[in-house]
Amino acid sequence: MKKLCIIFIITFLIMIPSVNASSEGNRIADAGAKLAVGLNGNYYVRSPGTRVSDPAAQKYINARDSLIPIRSYLGGDYASCDITVSTIIRYSGVDPNFEPFAVPKQWDYMVASGKWEIVGRGYHIGDDSSRLRPGDVLVVDRTVGNQEANMHIWIFLGNKAVQKYWPGNDSDAIQGSYSYTPYEAFYPSLFKAATSWEPPNRSYVIFRYDGEDYVGNITKWVEQLQGSFELEKIDVCSIISGTLKDTLNTLFQYISLAGIILLIILTIIDLIKVITGNPTENFVKFGQNIKARIITLIILLILPFLITLIIDGINKIASITGYQSDNPLCAVVENKE
Repeated sequence: MKKLCIIFIITFLIMIPSVNASSEGNRIADAGAKLAVGLNGNYYVRSPGTRVSDPAAQKYINARDSLIPIRSYLGGDYASCDITVSTIIRYSGVDPNFEPFAVPKQWDYMVASGKWEIVGRGYHIGDDSSRLRPGDVLVVDRTVGNQEANMHIWIFLGNKAVQKYWPGNDSDAIQGSYSYTPYEAFYPSLFKAATSWEPPNRSYVIFRYDGEDYVGNITKWVEQLQGSFELEKIDVCSIISGTLKDTLNTLFQYISLAGIILLIILTIIDLIKVITGNPTENFVKFGQNIKARIITLIILLILPFLITLIIDGINKIASITGYQSDNPLCAVVENKE
């Protein structure tokens, strides 16, 4: 019986999906495209007034301040390349300990952390980007020549992530740049790696995330289970707005995720009791508990889908006709003809 329980524990634990580097890379890419302020050549001066007046720049600044306030950095600005990269990576949740400031320190962190691996060297902006994957971090190779004094860091996103937030744009990478000349400093800016060019022909090292991300794996597992459902898109004029729907979906996804993790922990505790206590009596209790937990697990897995289905049903039954409705929840679209 004890051997059977031990085998069950091992089997139960390895059911958690294995680490998938591409999954974390896609999360970094998505965060980068979401926080992008503009396109290549779209520069933003460093004055506070300009930052506040531009909604995209302010969104990026707010994200940074929620992670590590810029005031803790003795020099540089939000536009700095190192701050751009660390903000995106920390915001994605993939590596919350990523070095927040200074490219040389970020290089040292990735080399020593055990979470990042070097998958290539000798890449130059303008080269074929087929070597790169979403979420790859590229840093000027400090081991080649005299490049350390001119180090730079940026992230390859891939065009799929860019299209999500910037439809029709062919960019696939993002970078920031700080300069003492205000009009040359720009916030996270999208560009196309294979066609861009920079005056100093700097050689880059390609770093790829290779650490553990159990929460991300469980989330992906839940998303895959829900992936077969295609839900009707909500019109911009709905009883329950798209923003509120997204908020509710996110809330219930986190509740489901927390519930799944709790069920795993409780099941492991029960199995330990079976092994260390009275096997016969405890195994009966374990069997009763596991049935209830399996039912609960199924409910937690389908809960986000059910919430979405209910919201869509409400919006469909109680739909508002036209964009010019008096309902305050209905977005008004200006006539531009």
